[in-house]
Amino acid sequence: MDPKGLNKLLYHVRRLVDLGAADLEHHWTQCAALADALLAQPAAPAQRELRARVAELREACAARTLPGGYVVLLRELEAAQSRHAEEVAAPPDAPSAVEQVARLLRGRAVVVIGGLPRDQHARNLERAFGLSEAVWVLSRENNPDLAPLEPPIARPDVACVLLLIRWIRHALGEVATLCERHGKPLVRVPGGYNPDTLAPQILSQAGRRLGA
Repeated sequence: MDPKGLNKLLYHVRRLVDLGAADLEHHWTQCAALADALLAQPAAPAQRELRARVAELREACAARTLPGGYVVLLRELEAAQSRHAEEVAAPPDAPSAVEQVARLLRGRAVVVIGGLPRDQHARNLERAFGLSEAVWVLSRENNPDLAPLEPPIARPDVACVLLLIRWIRHALGEVATLCERHGKPLVRVPGGYNPDTLAPQILSQAGRRLGA
């Protein structure tokens, strides 16, 4: 049953309980109309008791007398009002860092530089972030060859470059230059390469450029 209608009914029933309220006939009329409207609506399982009390009130409206269970009716209406207020006030669940990155990268590719390329880890990144591809480039830590890095970085579908500095420190400046040349944000990743570790780094270092 409609929360707004229940709230209005609560208001008018409270006025009827207060026998000193002005224009009691108006409140009786409103109670009858609201009860008719609410009883015509489907009721959730949790509203069965409330529905029965509203039906009692509707029958009592003709005689202009409150039903014997009006105290229970008030209690049920107040409980429904409280539940609705809590639902309205409750903020939606905040998306996780992985979900936020997936919104930014879905359908796009990333280049991963550093460590040993492993298909399983690349597929994990693709699934977690909705990537079209995780291009993991093989590179040497001590004497990296930058020539093979430029073509994948230059690809138009590549959104950003993830540099795993734990495994490749010496070429950091050169990789940054390549990324600037092709307008790709560079994310320096000090830790591992699982999605939960990468996501906060991507958001903090490249989120704005990626459209966050």
